[in-house]
Amino acid sequence: MTAYDLIDIDVCPRTIETPVGVWPFVGSTREASWFRSIAEAVSHTKKGAELVRRAAAEGCRLSFFNLGSTTLGAIAEANSHILIDPDLSLPTMARILVHECAHNEQFRLGLSSMRENMTLSDALLEDRIREAAAFTLSLEAAWEMGKNNPGTWAITHAATPLLSLNMDWHLALSDNEGNRNRARAAMFMAFFSDRLSEGYEGRMIAKIEEMPAEKLRGMIEAKPRNRDDYKHILENHGFRHLRQHLPDLDWNAPFWCGLYKPNRDRLAKAIAEKCPDLAKDAVLPPVSHRISRKLAPIYGFVVATQYVCGLVPELTPLIKRFY
Repeated sequence: MTAYDLIDIDVCPRTIETPVGVWPFVGSTREASWFRSIAEAVSHTKKGAELVRRAAAEGCRLSFFNLGSTTLGAIAEANSHILIDPDLSLPTMARILVHECAHNEQFRLGLSSMRENMTLSDALLEDRIREAAAFTLSLEAAWEMGKNNPGTWAITHAATPLLSLNMDWHLALSDNEGNRNRARAAMFMAFFSDRLSEGYEGRMIAKIEEMPAEKLRGMIEAKPRNRDDYKHILENHGFRHLRQHLPDLDWNAPFWCGLYKPNRDRLAKAIAEKCPDLAKDAVLPPVSHRISRKLAPIYGFVVATQYVCGLVPELTPLIKRFY
């Protein structure tokens, strides 16, 4: 019995026409109605609608599937198949759709989670850049959906305090292209300050711990990527004038490329166990000491407004510095 058999007996057509493109779809009629609802909401956003339309044009398909307690959505790079947890609210499904479509655009632009001949440091940094950008663009779309559809849709971003606070602060001031660029820069940096980034670090370290020794050896011996590439990739991804808004941006600095010490220790241990002859000379990312981590345990069971009210004196400097 499939996951769809548990919901409805009848299955929707192979494609669904929506305001954000014609999508190949596999699922029940109930799930098809969910998809039409979230597609309608996303169609009234700017960058979000652009990402979803492009994904449809490039042949992405969508299914609803329970991915486990900690994963809300995913996209398979090999076949452009997007999966979204069916137990989510419609606003959260819409945000996750934009998030995964952002990853689809990243594949095309040259950001990938695990390319061949990729160094360990580049793999870890690129994963963080990918997630920071995807969270930023999906939260921007969530803000627009809440603005366009008051009520239920306004809760789309409530579980992410630091990123949401940056978003609300900037986008509520004035909705113009220059201010959106500033808001995206603020949210992008906020992700690097957040405990969520540690979670993604841990996930990547787990992948490295599980990979065959020969593949790990290849990553240790690989040549590093020219990190100037990220400027052009992010410009094409919608993050314009990033260095203008983030003058301290330096991909080689610990804040941006460093690892939480326990994760770095795990990485060193994996190398020592699988490639002991290379352990001494392996180049590892630096240790990162991000003081602002403690300010934003996002994904905690707390409403953003309640969380930030008690931390306004601490959080305000992190936000006002971008305005």
